[in-house]
Amino acid sequence: MQPSKASVLVFLGNSSVGLIGVALWRYAPVVLPAVLLPVATLHLAYGSTVREAEERDRFRHLCFGPASDADLAALRLLGDSPCPVVGSGYRAPAGWREVLARILGLSSDGILLLDGTGRVRLWNEAMERITGVPGEEAAGLPYDRWLAGPDPGGAVVTLEGLLAGTGPGNPRASAEVRVRTSEGLERWLRCNHSLLFEGGAWTTDVVIVHDVTAVRQAERLKADFVATVSHELRTPITPIKGYVELLRSKGPKLAEEKREEILRVIAERAEHMARLVEDLLLASRISAGRPGSATPGMHPERTDVVAAARKAAADWLRDPACRLVLELPAEPLEVDADPMRLSQILANLLSNAHKYSPPDRPVVLALGQEGGSARASVVDLGRGIPREELERVFDKFHRVEDPMTMTTGGTGLGLYIARELARAMGGDVEAASVMHRGSTFTLRLPLAEAATRELDGMHKMQRLRTG
Repeated sequence: MQPSKASVLVFLGNSSVGLIGVALWRYAPVVLPAVLLPVATLHLAYGSTVREAEERDRFRHLCFGPASDADLAALRLLGDSPCPVVGSGYRAPAGWREVLARILGLSSDGILLLDGTGRVRLWNEAMERITGVPGEEAAGLPYDRWLAGPDPGGAVVTLEGLLAGTGPGNPRASAEVRVRTSEGLERWLRCNHSLLFEGGAWTTDVVIVHDVTAVRQAERLKADFVATVSHELRTPITPIKGYVELLRSKGPKLAEEKREEILRVIAERAEHMARLVEDLLLASRISAGRPGSATPGMHPERTDVVAAARKAAADWLRDPACRLVLELPAEPLEVDADPMRLSQILANLLSNAHKYSPPDRPVVLALGQEGGSARASVVDLGRGIPREELERVFDKFHRVEDPMTMTTGGTGLGLYIARELARAMGGDVEAASVMHRGSTFTLRLPLAEAATRELDGMHKMQRLRTG
């Protein structure tokens, strides 16, 4: 990088002041203060002016292309006026430009400048993260290219429509819009506009962009929770109510076998409601603690994963139309875990696989050893899970389906509970999927130390025999 003329002059000034000081100190020390102090003062004042100009040039490079006076005024607006970047009532101190440059680069909120035609002049790093659009690509594009979209009510918000009601006496506007990133992900953004006016027309728009996607998702989770829990409660309550009314009206006249069948259905539906309530209470207890911490009521002990898998699969294996395939090792896989919770994890994974795969396609539960861990994989040949949903399926109450049009039952708690229980026992649950080909959910738990040594010994003996 070539030094500027100003930098060269400052260097020469420093050298000159130093030489004059040495010469006077050597040959005329009496006049040293009278001459050197004014010279040094003039030099320092000039150096301050030079540094001010260099800072101005540095700000020019924050924008795409040469910065106009309006751009510089907009940056001053960020520093001097109440705005979310620097806080309400902020008064710019000396060196505010350097501070502001850091804010532009480090701010978690997006910051962009628009010229009077609505085209991008500045696009900070946070905007790149939020939209997935590099600054070089955003430069010169119209605002509406990336930030126009429907508001929560469904009305499309454009820059022209948003700023229609602004003016010199009302230079601010705000809107919340739904946009899609360059990767196709949906985001909700709140865009706060601050305008600079000249001659009655705005010349520069400073836009602060907040990513409020998480807030919107939380609101949707609440709505989904009401929809899914209502659906799950209605499902068992309806036959219970109907059969109770039938018993009250015609109980003595019903055949014994019919009464037994009715009572069996009522008991099954009551058990379904009990499981739903238990899942809700367990999810509440997990949420009240630190993620991954020990869950209340957990009692770890030496447990065989193979035995837990057989117990978890028992209900499906009793079904005449069973499509569950077990691939279990001959030797036990011992872990330190709560046996009841371990069976619950596997049952939740099996339930999920049966819900989201066709009734004529198999579901496989395969167990094995992977390094120092026991591995249990549940494989289905169902609809698959989109890549961006692979982690979100473990969120509490999350459903890949729209709850208003869903074709499967459930509260969206099964996978959340399975992962949290696994993590409380020192393991984890992970998901892998290919759309329209199926999904694999894998539980991994550390093998008990003694079991690890025993398995290693067995493997060595097998290798010696085959060798």
